[in-house]
Amino acid sequence: MDDRELLLEAWKATVETQRHFNDVAMKLRSFALTLIAAILTAEGLVGAGPFAIGAALITWVAFYLLDRWYYHYLLIGAVLHGQDLEKRAAQLGMSLPEAVDSGGSLLGLTYRISKLNQEGWGVRAKYKVDVYYALIAAAILALLLLRFWALE
Repeated sequence: MDDRELLLEAWKATVETQRHFNDVAMKLRSFALTLIAAILTAEGLVGAGPFAIGAALITWVAFYLLDRWYYHYLLIGAVLHGQDLEKRAAQLGMSLPEAVDSGGSLLGLTYRISKLNQEGWGVRAKYKVDVYYALIAAAILALLLLRFWALE
């Protein structure tokens, strides 16, 4: 295998790794939201009070920490590795000159996705994750405060 073939195989594996970590993050968020909805629904049906809502908030924060400070960094590492491979592809002459959004690389998928992701709201991906978790946490906290207020 020459350098181009090795680079292509490494890039394919890297893109598959990116897909894997993105899938893990989406499944984690989906499971977290489902679990929180189940806890809050059970609390509403049984009337367990602020303890169940507090448990939901703690659970939500635990999922945030796992997602944002573990899996998100694994995904970022795979993305950065993909961008490095794409730069190397451009150096080897594997380029698409007409595809400006590709970073000059024939394998410009990672570069293009990263660029488009940053255009949404003009915010980096890690802050979008923060906003997602903060909105749900704020709703849970508001519910907790309403429950305490109702107890008085």
